[in-house]
Amino acid sequence: MGVAGAGVDREVILLAGIAGLLAGAFSMAAGEYASMRVQRELYERLLHIEADEIGTDPEGETEELATLLERKGMPSPVARAAAESLMTEPTTALEIHAKEELGLDPDALGSPIAAAGSRSLPSPVGRSSRSPRTF
Repeated sequence: MGVAGAGVDREVILLAGIAGLLAGAFSMAAGEYASMRVQRELYERLLHIEADEIGTDPEGETEELATLLERKGMPSPVARAAAESLMTEPTTALEIHAKEELGLDPDALGSPIAAAGSRSLPSPVGRSSRSPRTF
């Protein structure tokens, strides 16, 4: 509106509008990329810590897993046997611990690039993908 109020040619107004549109889209994408990257790094760090605990204290982690399974309704002896069985395969043990203890799915941590792309698309349309429109 400021450019239009300055009394410049229509082409300049159009160019300023497109530049503002692109700047907004790039800004939203960059912010989302940074946010998602930090979140993913945090999740990866939590998974690394959990993997280290499984490697250095397998008995403690087996007990922890048995307790988690008991809380889900498994009888104690069954939970202990299931935990021992799951802990024999490190990848499976980490996946189960991540899901049950941390609430994370190691296969679905999200992509910063995909998040940035999806966040930049609504900006030119004038809608935010995060906050619903209310009237």
